[in-house]
Amino acid sequence: MSKHLSIDILDKTSWNSCIVLSKASLIQINFWKENLGRVNVKSFTSDFSCQSVVYSEASNTGYGGYIVEKPFNIAHEWVPRTFNEKADFISRIIDYDDWDVGEQLFTYFDSLWGPHEIDWFANDDNHKLTVFYSRYWTVNSIGIDAFTVNWNGVNGWFVPPVCLVSKVLRYMRQCMVHGTIVLPLWKSASHWPILCPTDEGFIKEVKGCIDLPTNKAYYTPGKGNKSVFGNID
Repeated sequence: MSKHLSIDILDKTSWNSCIVLSKASLIQINFWKENLGRVNVKSFTSDFSCQSVVYSEASNTGYGGYIVEKPFNIAHEWVPRTFNEKADFISRIIDYDDWDVGEQLFTYFDSLWGPHEIDWFANDDNHKLTVFYSRYWTVNSIGIDAFTVNWNGVNGWFVPPVCLVSKVLRYMRQCMVHGTIVLPLWKSASHWPILCPTDEGFIKEVKGCIDLPTNKAYYTPGKGNKSVFGNID
């Protein structure tokens, strides 16, 4: 609103009053009518149709970060936390098991037993291959919940959360998988008898084994500051 239009409005006692535009206001209106198209501005239209409705929290990894990276014309509405429970719950999830090996180790394994084709347990921050599955939805993953697909037929790269190692080993056997799995050397863990039933050697499906370095520099730590892997030696 121009200066003289504001003055014309302030002269009235009610918003319902009729306004007779002053000569100065008419001059300003005609000026902008003739020159507005020359100004480098973004045109907004009143399009009330939308392609999708998304519920999100507003952090730098949620709505706020998305707007910064992709400045599209998005209509936003603040919703109280009590009415946005699902998005609020997801925003508070911290995956303490989203660790991985560093690029140096992966390159070494890929030269030995590669080329690997799919990273079955990864996310946008730690995936080693362009094709990967994630625990939760991420921008670049091709799917979530790797257990919903058949792993047979591709050379897979597996760095699963420790809590899923037993399930992963059983599913690898079920799908007759060819791939490389990285897991902690915990002989007291529930997954160890699956690999070494008699403690005299690995099962026949294991074709090779390498002890990894313990230095944290070789690993990608999880996002959570309480994550063990990659944060301590």
